[in-house]
Amino acid sequence: MRMRLFIFVFLSTILVLPAFPREYDESISMGAGITGITGGEYSFGLGMLPLGTSFEYERYIDMIPSITHDAYFNVGISFSFRNQSFEDYEYDTGIPFWSLKKYEQDEGKLIYHGSGSDEYFRPSGAVDVYFEQGFGLNEKALEDPLVIIRLGLNLHFTMATEPLSLSRGDIDEPVFVDGYGNLRDQFKGAILAFPWLQGDRKSFNSIMYTALIFDFDHPIDSNTDEGLYGYITLEWGPKWLFNNLPGRYATSDFYRVQGYFEQKLLLYEVKQDNGWTWVSLMLGHSNSASYIGGDIVPFNRMPTDHLRGYLSDRLWLTFSGPQFLTSDCYTYISLILTNSLYYGTLVNTTSDLSAFEFKSDVSIVFHLRLFGFIRFEYVCRYVFMLGFSAENPRWEQGAALSFYISL
Repeated sequence: MRMRLFIFVFLSTILVLPAFPREYDESISMGAGITGITGGEYSFGLGMLPLGTSFEYERYIDMIPSITHDAYFNVGISFSFRNQSFEDYEYDTGIPFWSLKKYEQDEGKLIYHGSGSDEYFRPSGAVDVYFEQGFGLNEKALEDPLVIIRLGLNLHFTMATEPLSLSRGDIDEPVFVDGYGNLRDQFKGAILAFPWLQGDRKSFNSIMYTALIFDFDHPIDSNTDEGLYGYITLEWGPKWLFNNLPGRYATSDFYRVQGYFEQKLLLYEVKQDNGWTWVSLMLGHSNSASYIGGDIVPFNRMPTDHLRGYLSDRLWLTFSGPQFLTSDCYTYISLILTNSLYYGTLVNTTSDLSAFEFKSDVSIVFHLRLFGFIRFEYVCRYVFMLGFSAENPRWEQGAALSFYISL
């Protein structure tokens, strides 16, 4: 009874309060991003279709007369289409490939063992709803609150289908069924390591969360700021929150605690006559920590290498170029050093195996923004500490192109 009452109060706070504002401002924004490019002229979308998009609705609400800042209500909807590779974990125990002996690896029960491919097609979509209220005044930016309390609900749906390349004969047989169309053995029952691949391979999960945000930032102009910023979040996706629907396997039963804190310092800046920036140089540093507990962690919350704990230290130097045409047209280049430690026992497994893993890389980010409508980003990364991967250091690169519209 108490659980049901808690759900009712939580959902009422998120969904009902914004329906009774005295005064409000609202806006709608939409974004589309190319999150991946497929290869070859016969690939999905001919290699040109945006493979992900998002829609966002926001509303400011004057709820508490004695508080300077309005409450804020936000609904975000997103979906994407992409290929997903299987990870090297035994499907029935969740034990990772890197912890097995050589003969165990050769005889291992990997999720794609005996399948036609180790890659499948994964459409997914999400709805994120949150409500927040700010308190206090940031002395460096009086229009911003000093502390923000946020309550939210995240709904996520994903499914796994045969790869699109199957239809044109690029692979010999399907992934999830045999040559006769019968479901392969490892997908007939509960798959502990991969709860989103079991049964009909359609997975729905819901997560509620709360966050405490601290904002001591000092915005200098639209592309430069300095100061302190941080947050603490708690996520909870228990079975009883629509994650154990009748006739289906449980898709979520976990919690996560996460913290983040960053510091930024402006080292050098030259202004234009109209107040815009010619050039600026900023030094930044951040630390983050996370821990996941529980028996079933869904796809959209899986930690790296399935280890429960995470610590990170990040140091960056950002050079911003001149603002031109409008204040929202500029470029910047960042040089970033990231060190990450993963530790603890494994999630989604019957094993009590625990491990420590260290990763480190240096990356360069080039960002171009035009009128706030078009954003292009290119990332080049050199990974020189690979953790469990028995590989030489390597170069990686990627790019993203995003479009935004606000009404």
